[in-house]
Amino acid sequence: MHLYRHIPTSVAGPGLKLVGTQEASQAGAALLALQDGVLAWHLLDGSLHPQLLESHRHLADTPPRGARAVSRTGSSKWQVQLAAAATSGLGREERLAARCRQALALCHFGRALDAAKQLGDVPLLKEVAAAALQFLELPVAVAAYEAAGDEQSLAQLRPLLGEQDENFLAGQLTALAGGECRVQGCTLLLLRESQGWHI
Repeated sequence: MHLYRHIPTSVAGPGLKLVGTQEASQAGAALLALQDGVLAWHLLDGSLHPQLLESHRHLADTPPRGARAVSRTGSSKWQVQLAAAATSGLGREERLAARCRQALALCHFGRALDAAKQLGDVPLLKEVAAAALQFLELPVAVAAYEAAGDEQSLAQLRPLLGEQDENFLAGQLTALAGGECRVQGCTLLLLRESQGWHI
């Protein structure tokens, strides 16, 4: 099974991102649900079997930002139990670094930022900021650069915080990074901004 995440906005435009592959729990098993990285399989004998996705292995012990309190029923209970087994043997710093990397791979930038802040790792904070910018997650990028103490990047990004036009924002971020914008309309918007046009 291939697992994809829908990316509604990014510098490259909307699309799908392959986040992992997973083998079925057992031959003939039917997938019933996927929630917070836990697959619920209906086995041939009628029982249910939880399976933690490898892509979520190090995220399972932390609920998503803004999520309700983790209940102890259903997939949340399975998630907590599976997470304990999946992360055993890792030290705190290893667990946080792995959590940050998996959160980045899944485009869970808030969770990646939380882990990087707990580590206090400046290069990792800058990596989180750069990844967040690729997906137009400007508030996360600003928070990561603030935690890293990167005033130069903050000076360039803070003026863009209130921008609502995603095409314009994508164009500005691409221009700041020195790349070529592939989002429809951003070239015109950059030209408009550089020449002071008022449309």
